[in-house]
Amino acid sequence: MTEDFPKILPLLVEEDTFLYPFMITPIFLQNNASIKAVAYAKNNKSLVFIACQKDKLNDNEAPYYDVGVIGSIMREANMPNGRVKLLFNGIAKGRILEPAKENEQGFLEAQISPIEYLEYDKENIQAIVEVLKEKVITLANVSSLFPPDLIKALEDNDDPNRIADLIAAALHLKRDQAYSLFANNNTEQRLLDLIDIVIEETKTQKLQKEIKSKVHQKMEQTNKEYFLKEQLKQIQKELGTDKQRDEDLNQYYQKLESIKPFLKEEAFKEIKKQIDRLSRTHADSSDSATLQNYIETMLDVPFGQYGKKALDIKHVREQLDKDHYSLKRPKERIVEYFATMQLLEMRRKKKPEKKDKTKGTILCFYGPPGVGKTSLAQIIACMLERPILLFNATDFKLEDLRLKLKNYQNTLLKPVVFIDETHRLNKTQQEFLLPIMEKDHALILGASTQDPNYSLSHAIRSRSFIFELTPLKKSDLDKLCAKALTLLKKQIEPGAKTYLLNNSAGDARALLNLLDLSAKVENPITLETLQSLRPHSLNDGSYSDDTHYNLTSALIKSLRGSDESASIYYLARLIAGGENPEFIARRLVIFASEDIGNANPNALNLAASCLFAVKQIGYPEARIILSQCVIYLACSPKSNTAYRAINQALDCVQKGSLYPIPKHLLPNAKDYLYPHDYNGYVKQDYLEKPLDLVSSQGIGFEKTLLEWLDKIRN
Repeated sequence: MTEDFPKILPLLVEEDTFLYPFMITPIFLQNNASIKAVAYAKNNKSLVFIACQKDKLNDNEAPYYDVGVIGSIMREANMPNGRVKLLFNGIAKGRILEPAKENEQGFLEAQISPIEYLEYDKENIQAIVEVLKEKVITLANVSSLFPPDLIKALEDNDDPNRIADLIAAALHLKRDQAYSLFANNNTEQRLLDLIDIVIEETKTQKLQKEIKSKVHQKMEQTNKEYFLKEQLKQIQKELGTDKQRDEDLNQYYQKLESIKPFLKEEAFKEIKKQIDRLSRTHADSSDSATLQNYIETMLDVPFGQYGKKALDIKHVREQLDKDHYSLKRPKERIVEYFATMQLLEMRRKKKPEKKDKTKGTILCFYGPPGVGKTSLAQIIACMLERPILLFNATDFKLEDLRLKLKNYQNTLLKPVVFIDETHRLNKTQQEFLLPIMEKDHALILGASTQDPNYSLSHAIRSRSFIFELTPLKKSDLDKLCAKALTLLKKQIEPGAKTYLLNNSAGDARALLNLLDLSAKVENPITLETLQSLRPHSLNDGSYSDDTHYNLTSALIKSLRGSDESASIYYLARLIAGGENPEFIARRLVIFASEDIGNANPNALNLAASCLFAVKQIGYPEARIILSQCVIYLACSPKSNTAYRAINQALDCVQKGSLYPIPKHLLPNAKDYLYPHDYNGYVKQDYLEKPLDLVSSQGIGFEKTLLEWLDKIRN
């Protein structure tokens, strides 16, 4: 056969699988190109080539494999639905030498060459074939892939490649795997690959058989139990003992289902298991009474019913004053909050059908460091007699909170979750807290040194009670210091005490820490000791996050007022307080457009360059770059034309003023006048209705722009 090859043959594509030379296979054709190819082959008594279609296609790749089977059409029949049925006889394997092309008659044809196998060692191959046959017989014993007639055909055949093809065809391989075996002309490698495939298939078939066996056994056991239960019911019915027992069991099941939401899964399964066991136990059995007592005891536990101890508001006030110093107004608000909650609880008892709108709230303490935010949280947890879970947003992990809350799931205890530095919570973490609040899994308390109105999401803010805490006054710190000295049994010199109060800047924690440390050094405590331990006052820079916003506001307003000295002073305050230089630079970029704009277009260039430079340089040199930019912006002419114009335009659009675009401004419009054909300006309408959105005051460079516009328009 190889004498007449390679030759050009009509190409057909089989969608389902690879065909093999020994196969006589029915094939159904529907597309016109394939039907034309068959007609050509029939009229010219030509062979045809059938390739297998690919599962997945890559770019610029043929949709079929480059190997297939050469064969002849034995019979052809037209079907009623327009399809053509062929009886195809495979003769030899072939390979496409060049990409197939569509000819003038409208079907694909390709240059085909038969696949010739490499020479092999017959003794070695014979040994491999014997191993393969053994593996196939093992597979045949655990599956239906190899019927007896196929096994006989394998045993009677001496051609190793024919044996390999018979096995590959029976295994229903994936197309890429089948292609690898089909295209390989190394007989030994084909047989070894098949051995591996047959072994893997045997393991799979054994596992499937084992699973089916287990399922069958389980079904048999279930049917057996059902049959025995029915027999037991009939016996009990005859004895007249089943009616009351059935009613009791039904009540147990119903009660168990009603408390299911409040039980852990393990507890629910255990109680149900014991009820099932009771249903199978004879009523007169000694186990029956024991089981019934156990079940009734478990079901009588008031799962889901939480007893609430009424808060004594007077006690709340006394506890706050006892355990937390100063902060009169915040403590009054906390007392008011709990009093309100108590009134709402009383109202709910009278009208239980009303929805509880107080659930899902967070108490947020906002204030500078050292004013007692964490202490307040611990006092509240103590008053409510609840456990407290302490977290810090800097290392807060959702999985940690989830695991800790799981310990209190379905218990009478609802913990207090306290999260310090809530302004550092990201969006995902804040969203995770919402269902905890809504489902009343815990009372959420937060503490922040930044204003929650800026740092928390809207969803959290809308559910928050915000308590603002201010720095302690000197008089409060003085009393706190006296109490601490009494407990420490130490004395302090007057000058040292004054320094201590001034140095602490309203921060009780800073005062107590410094006092405790200095008390370990000497007695009485001297000014020199305090200065050596803390040489700088906490009043330097922006010691609280609230000051951050105040200083930023002062800087912007000083720039807007063209006071370069005040601007530099507030810049220095921000830098001394440790403010991020990129934050300052970003504010300067915004200011350059919002408050200077086209009055000095170079201001935006300088501010943008400043932002880029401080990102690259950082402190301490970034202070010089910021200083240059601040002085330039303060001394530049001011105009908010751009700011007012875009706000006015957006307001116009948002109020529904959506005018149609004039036709000559649409793409490919013929009536559009190209301004560059008219020395840079030509009069034409750009809006259906004239709008006056830009009202420039002609300050600085804006004056030059207005003069140019006036010149070209008039």
